[in-house]
Amino acid sequence: MWLEAQRMHYLQTSSSVNWASRRFTRSILTFAPFNKRSFLNAPSFNKNS
Repeated sequence: MWLEAQRMHYLQTSSSVNWASRRFTRSILTFAPFNKRSFLNAPSFNKNS
């Protein structure tokens, strides 16, 4: 029973993580062409924001 609950929780978590990473990747891909220098120069980009 406990194992089944753990498995369900893992599946839910991994699916939401996959969804979030897909969202993140898509936003990076749409954002990067406009701001490629900041994207490539990550430390200064983080410092500015």
